[in-house]
Amino acid sequence: MKSLNLFILLSTTLAFLINGGYAYDTPSFDIIVKTPTEIEGGKNSPEYQEFVDTVVEEIHDIIMKNKDLCDNPDDIDFIQEDYDVRIKNDPKIKVNYPRKYATIFPISELDNSLYMIGYICPQFVDQVKVLPYITFIDIPAVMMIKNPWDNTYGECEAKEYGYPCCPAEFNTVKYHNELGDWGFDLEHSEWCSITTSFEEKKKEDKCFSESLGYPCCSTCTETVYIDKNGNWGIENGEWCGITNAQVKNEEEEKKCITESIGYPCCSASTETIYTDDEGKWGVEKDEWCLIIYDC
Repeated sequence: MKSLNLFILLSTTLAFLINGGYAYDTPSFDIIVKTPTEIEGGKNSPEYQEFVDTVVEEIHDIIMKNKDLCDNPDDIDFIQEDYDVRIKNDPKIKVNYPRKYATIFPISELDNSLYMIGYICPQFVDQVKVLPYITFIDIPAVMMIKNPWDNTYGECEAKEYGYPCCPAEFNTVKYHNELGDWGFDLEHSEWCSITTSFEEKKKEDKCFSESLGYPCCSTCTETVYIDKNGNWGIENGEWCGITNAQVKNEEEEKKCITESIGYPCCSASTETIYTDDEGKWGVEKDEWCLIIYDC
């Protein structure tokens, strides 16, 4: 997994703008933008910055053109004026946390996604949703107030990569990749792993056969026998236990075939090249196929 690069660190600014005592009538929306991968030089290139600037300008233009639809139209101007006053009183805020507009601004990056915050009135949020690069937009459901590195948050795979686990009550998914579901801690400007997805995956990956003296099946082995202990397969001429995740995949394959969505299921070795609401997709024999195997 690619390392997290904070696009703009917000610790002080977010405390003021979002949960530090400044109550705005206009709600703040979490926004996830799909960033281009073909730009030469990556995220440090002028072309990438131009893309980010274009996104900011386009959303800001929607906000300003439609602010009269808001319950309190003056609030949009006040948000900007309020920010301008504070950076005038404390110039280092502008130096450390630069942004062009207080109503729409980027925060951080993860993989090929850019996380932003925008003050958008519900009356015209749909105009932002339909922009081609928007993959997620919603009002934050939970604001974290604990230290995200607190061990009471439980275990999650992200800890192995240097990221904290989200609290148990934090279950709004902002992003998904091969490690599972991710949330975003606005207070600390930090991505965190939603523990429930990791715990469920860990449970699915448990293999019953080891306690019985048999190995776990190492690949997506077909079930050839079922008893009270679980599902069994055969590898290298020997019995092996099939994990709950593999059993789930077999059930998903049957569902994929019998409830056909118009595409076949991929074989176990197929690489994921696209993800949408239906799931993960690969290509086999020059045709799209649905990936259901995680093992």
